[in-house]
Amino acid sequence: GVHLLRRQQEAMGNKCCQCQGQEAEAVTAINAQAYGQFDPEETLDTKRSAVTAVFQLPNGSTKEIDFTTRPWGIDFTKSVPVTVKRVRANSHASSVGVQVDWVALKVGGKDLPAEFGEAMKIIQNHVLSLPENK
Repeated sequence: GVHLLRRQQEAMGNKCCQCQGQEAEAVTAINAQAYGQFDPEETLDTKRSAVTAVFQLPNGSTKEIDFTTRPWGIDFTKSVPVTVKRVRANSHASSVGVQVDWVALKVGGKDLPAEFGEAMKIIQNHVLSLPENK
């Protein structure tokens, strides 16, 4: 009995190691992307004049919205798919017509990944690349 249990633990232990390997790879990819932002050729692009987001509407159609300043004034759900939970009154998002229950599909031409943390990182990076609304 004990022998079998130990085998299971070993098997599970191996699985854990594989997971860690994958996570480590993911982290490396993120770092590489971050370094990419300091590429001299990209400095012009880091401050964008507009970020286009593609939303899926409750009726199944999609809509592109151009954001030109930050903050957007959108509260998103804390899970995927990243969905508009609230649009703040008199915000940039309300002036461009964003509505509650719209699902963010793409931001700045990037498909939002199925992992919430990664998706929010993409959204935040793009929001921060816009000029602040004074």
